[in-house]
Amino acid sequence: MNVAVIDIGSNSIRLSVYRILEGAFTRLYTKKSMAGLAGYTCDGILSEAGVARALDALLHFKELLTLFPPDRVAVFATASLRNISNSEEATSSLEEGTGWPIEVLSGNEEALLGYSGFQYDCPLPAGIMADIGGGSTEVVSFAESVPTNMASMPLGSLKAFNRYVEDVLPTPREVKAIQGAIDKALADADIDTFPHHPELCGIGGTSRAAGKLMARMSNRPTDEHSFSKAQLDDLATLLCGKSRERRDLLLKTCPERLNTVVPGVLILKAVCDHLGCSHIQISSFGVREGYVCQRIL
Repeated sequence: MNVAVIDIGSNSIRLSVYRILEGAFTRLYTKKSMAGLAGYTCDGILSEAGVARALDALLHFKELLTLFPPDRVAVFATASLRNISNSEEATSSLEEGTGWPIEVLSGNEEALLGYSGFQYDCPLPAGIMADIGGGSTEVVSFAESVPTNMASMPLGSLKAFNRYVEDVLPTPREVKAIQGAIDKALADADIDTFPHHPELCGIGGTSRAAGKLMARMSNRPTDEHSFSKAQLDDLATLLCGKSRERRDLLLKTCPERLNTVVPGVLILKAVCDHLGCSHIQISSFGVREGYVCQRIL
């Protein structure tokens, strides 16, 4: 059986198609649209232009799926539709336009699906998981392969960029504003009550971009997505400066995330700071794979 899973996020809308066989799955291909829906949200309302932008991406995916029709299509949304006051109206418009039902995940559901996805990819008995999205950040602590604490913060990389950055890359003053907002979001989520652990697994596009930046900065293969907290600190220092090296590193590594990767790295660093994480591992699996594990398998 082939299953298509579509994730409507605040920064990107992603399609992944999986082949399911004998209780396991393989990702066949993936496609993304950098829709940037958080940029269409003002005063907690997703604009008509934002709904139209999302609909365009979904209809493009629907056309792609006619070439290799899956046995099932599942569509869900995270903070993009969860953290807006017109969620029901926007969701209904997208459902009517595509003919697909859309499940809007709660923050805890998103966190647990992300946890399930990365555990399928790289099982870890204990540690911290951080999923830095465009509009929210989910953090899960776990021990003996069981989640023990979880939190969903309404602050992600694109939301931080839209709120605090005037140009493309943040100035030192804007970096301080972002750091203050991150610390407040972590405090509001009671992150400091979570048990500390040296191991952190990062999932999502922002974490993957951080891993690629780290690999290029360290002259390592880009598929080596494991690094120390000290290396993350060095990356954050470089990205928060004004050197040409910063610009070149970003343009050569993740130009499509030029505006969001600096806030995202700052969020990742802050989670590590608060929870005593000294080693970071990046997983290529996340919420969509967790959805397959929990909702389909």
